[in-house]
Amino acid sequence: MAKQSKTDNLSGKGNQYVNLPLNGKLITAIDGTELGEGDFQVLKNMRYGVVSPLSISGMTKINSAVINATYLKPRGGYHFRKYLPNESHLLVQSWNTGLTAGLVYDNTTAIPTAGDFTAAPLWTDTASSNVGYFSEAPDGCVIYCNGKDSCVWGGNEYRTGGFIIGDLEETIKYDYKYPD
Repeated sequence: MAKQSKTDNLSGKGNQYVNLPLNGKLITAIDGTELGEGDFQVLKNMRYGVVSPLSISGMTKINSAVINATYLKPRGGYHFRKYLPNESHLLVQSWNTGLTAGLVYDNTTAIPTAGDFTAAPLWTDTASSNVGYFSEAPDGCVIYCNGKDSCVWGGNEYRTGGFIIGDLEETIKYDYKYPD
């Protein structure tokens, strides 16, 4: 049975499944008509998987201005979503032009709506730190590590993990980290 063309489908003759294998290779050096079965010429919004290319989300412009006039080189980012309470934060580590200092900025505009980053940084990296990495953490938090600093953040609203009452002699009088 021959494969139906797009024109046949539009003319009302019915639909037929067409197998389009993507288990070949990305080949950009030759004309598309010379590609073998399964090979492809464009790899857009896809990445290599174990067996075949996998779909990935595309990129969306979220603002039209630089994050900060001094710290204008972003090196890492993370979309932190929290459900109780409902929060959306785009966290970005941005470096200065000499790549000697980094700050973490927050954009609370819900993606994909365009919005600006906060004027004040959420975090200031310790001097001579590395590129920072973000990761999801337990209990609805995000972790940020840069080789010098390790931070856990629960968003704008988060429960108190514990507190300690002591005196100047470094004697702990009451430890409220663990309930009785």
